[in-house]
Amino acid sequence: MEKSKFEDLLEKYLSGTASEGEKQQLTGWYNSFDDEKVIVKTRSFNEEKEVYERLVARMDEILNAPTEKAKIISIKRNYVFWKIAVAMIVLFCGYWGWKTYQSNPGNNQVELASHELHPGHSGAILTLADGKQIFLDSAQNGTISTGGNNNIIKNGSQVIYGSQTDNENSPLTYNTMSTPKGREFQIVLPDGTKVWLNAASSIKYPTVFNSGLRVVEVTGEAYFEVAHQADKKGQRIPFIVHTSRMTIEVLGTHFDVNAYADEPYTKTTLLEGSVVANEKNSRQVETIKPGEQAFVSNTAGSELRVRPADVDKAVAWKNGLFQFDDDQLEAILRQVSRWYDIDIQCAADKKGLRFNGVISRRSNVKAIMDLLSATGVVNFKIENEKLIAY
Repeated sequence: MEKSKFEDLLEKYLSGTASEGEKQQLTGWYNSFDDEKVIVKTRSFNEEKEVYERLVARMDEILNAPTEKAKIISIKRNYVFWKIAVAMIVLFCGYWGWKTYQSNPGNNQVELASHELHPGHSGAILTLADGKQIFLDSAQNGTISTGGNNNIIKNGSQVIYGSQTDNENSPLTYNTMSTPKGREFQIVLPDGTKVWLNAASSIKYPTVFNSGLRVVEVTGEAYFEVAHQADKKGQRIPFIVHTSRMTIEVLGTHFDVNAYADEPYTKTTLLEGSVVANEKNSRQVETIKPGEQAFVSNTAGSELRVRPADVDKAVAWKNGLFQFDDDQLEAILRQVSRWYDIDIQCAADKKGLRFNGVISRRSNVKAIMDLLSATGVVNFKIENEKLIAY
């Protein structure tokens, strides 16, 4: 498969716009490799690092090999890109559970054979200012609304607002885009700002930005690429994001906001630009730089703090990945629940187990459960339409 065609197919697949024929073509290419998945169990963190380094070295050998296979793999050497492409190897380590697995290897079966829980896909509900709802899963590409100050166009997995009418006296009206569980979508706001919505999220925004501020409200998780905008005097107009626990003010920048109500923290991770984070209750303000994360507990009375961020992990969902780095099982299963739209129950003694790994969000849920259960410390089954970890 030649380079440009492969990249085009992959981009369509990850954006949810690939046809069934294109999906089959890409899947056929992926399945042509012998080493499509490797599960690795290690006994210590140091050993985990050693195994990881050996796997990376092996991929370097493949990349440098003078074969047709190497030509295909080397289309993109960028680490994140080949992970998005499902790569050749999935590394998943449960180093604390090795002895358990050795002593009782027969208990790590995933009882999901009769259940097909498919991954989420592109889709959302657009609620207009007059209360009309447009279900974007089924809406055709093209103009989906012409009312208000601009046209609204659907293009695949994205909604785009046309050039806004420049009328400062227009009353502010608000639209809301929301993604149910198992859905994700993109939107280009009237000012040109691009927003990616994760599953079970929403953004409320004005249909025209005609004041000295650009203000939106977010629940769940969203990734922003904020467009620069200036007033008539040439001064940059701030872009402000409100969540229940934090207000984020930016000019032009790229950042991720994670504000799920069922998560312990509200977090803002900065990729580029500059962000001022404000904790709503205490009015505490922190400025964060690229590679940093501002976070505050979702319980009252907590302090806003700043720490170095794992940027790749923060935006892994946007790049089509689950990425776990010493994450507790309980936290992992919250992501799985939102993306696969299934209720999950986790045994109390399993919630604190920690896992590391990377896997495509396009995988069937059984693939994720297989990787987790392969460590020998947790099992899964489905009862009454509920996924149970025990």
